[in-house]
Amino acid sequence: MGAFKPIWQPVDSGEPIIEAFGGLDLDYINERYRIYDPALGRLVEKPWTDIVNNRSLPAGRTYWDADGVLQTAAADEPVIEYDPVTGVKLGNRIWGSYGNVIWPSNDDSSARWSALAGATRTISTAVATPVGGFSNYVFTGSPQGICRFAAPILSGTVAASVYIYIENKGDATHCSIDYGDGTLVYVDITGQPLNTWIKIPLVALAGAGAWLDITMRIGAQPVAANSWAIRVAGAQASLSSVFTPYVETTTAAVTIPAESQIIDGQNFLDLWNAAEITAYVDAKAQQGDFSRLLSFSDGGSGNELRFQRNSGGQLIWRIEGGNTATLITSGVSWEVFSKAAGAYRSGSNIRLRVDGQASANSSINSDFTVQPSQLGVASTASGVSPANVHIRRIILFRKALPDSLLQRITQL
Repeated sequence: MGAFKPIWQPVDSGEPIIEAFGGLDLDYINERYRIYDPALGRLVEKPWTDIVNNRSLPAGRTYWDADGVLQTAAADEPVIEYDPVTGVKLGNRIWGSYGNVIWPSNDDSSARWSALAGATRTISTAVATPVGGFSNYVFTGSPQGICRFAAPILSGTVAASVYIYIENKGDATHCSIDYGDGTLVYVDITGQPLNTWIKIPLVALAGAGAWLDITMRIGAQPVAANSWAIRVAGAQASLSSVFTPYVETTTAAVTIPAESQIIDGQNFLDLWNAAEITAYVDAKAQQGDFSRLLSFSDGGSGNELRFQRNSGGQLIWRIEGGNTATLITSGVSWEVFSKAAGAYRSGSNIRLRVDGQASANSSINSDFTVQPSQLGVASTASGVSPANVHIRRIILFRKALPDSLLQRITQL
C-alpha cells in the first residue's frame, strides 16, 4: 500500500510573512485590524478607529448590508459593504462627495412622476423596493408610453439611475433611460424575470431637458404592440462621470461630503520604516477613478509614494516629486479586484507586482526627496477625481520584500 495522501491541504494565507515583517494589516473581510508595536516588536490587534486616527466619516453615507438591505451609516462609522445581489462581502467602501439632485427619490405618487405618450399611472397593491419604502403605482403603456420624472436641469456629465419592477413586458426587449439630452441607454430585459427589481443606469451629458425618462422598447424602437406594466423606485442623478451610491431624498437635493481616512502621528511612525517598505492593497475602483489607493506623503509638498490607477485602469506604483518615477502594470481594468504589492528601498529602487505579474519595467531607481509623515487611504489631490473604491485588505511590510514574495502575496 502506498503512502497516505491527505485529500485536504492547508491554504497558504501568507500569515507567516505578515507576522514576520508586518507594520500594518487592515483586513476588512475578516474585520481584523493590526498595527506594529515597537515595544513588543510585533503586530497587535486594535480597534480600527484607534489605528486610522485622522479621519472624517460623515453621516448619511448609504451602503448595502449582508442581507441586501440599504443602510445609512452614522458619523465616524466605517462602511463595510456587500454586493446586494450576490451577498459577497466587498470590504471597506470609500467614496468621495456624492449626492442626489432628484427629489423625492422614492415616492412614485409624487407629482414629479408623470405618465406620457400613451402611458397611464394607476394605484396598486404596494410592493417593497430595494431602497426602502414601497412602490404604490403601476405605470402601463399600450402601444407606447413614457414614465417621466421632472428632474433639475444639469449642465455637464450626469450619472443617473432608477430601479424598475417589471410586471408585464409585453413585446418589450429593452428598457431605455434618458436624462433629457436625447442620449438613450438601452438595457436588455429579454432574460429578466417578471416581478423583480433591476437597476437601469446611464452616464450622459445633460442640459437639453429637465426629465428622467423611462421607456419600454423593442430594440431601439418603442413598443408597438401589447401592453407593458412597470413600477419605479430609487431615482438617482448626480453631476458625475462615476456611478455613485443611492441617496434617499424627500423635499430637497442631498449632498454627502467626501470622507477621509489617514494614519499619521505616532501611529504612522510606528508602522513606517524609512529604509525599506512593501505596500500591499487588494481593491477595486469605479470606472474613471484616479484617486490614490494608498499614498505615503508629508501631507503637502507633493512628494509621495503611491498606488494609483491611470486613465487605462492600470495600476501605478509611483514616486512623485523631486525624483519622479513610475511603474505601470498591464492587464488590469476597472471594476475588478486586483492585488498589488510594491516594494521600496531607500537609495535603491521601486518594484511592482499585480496579481502575480511584474510590471513592464520591473524596477526603477528612485528615491524620496522628503520623508513621508502619513498614510492616506483612497485619498485625493488637486485635479484628481474623488475616491470611489472598495478595499478588501491593506498590508504594510517593514521590509522591501524580494520579487519571489511579491509574486506570492499577490496570488494568495
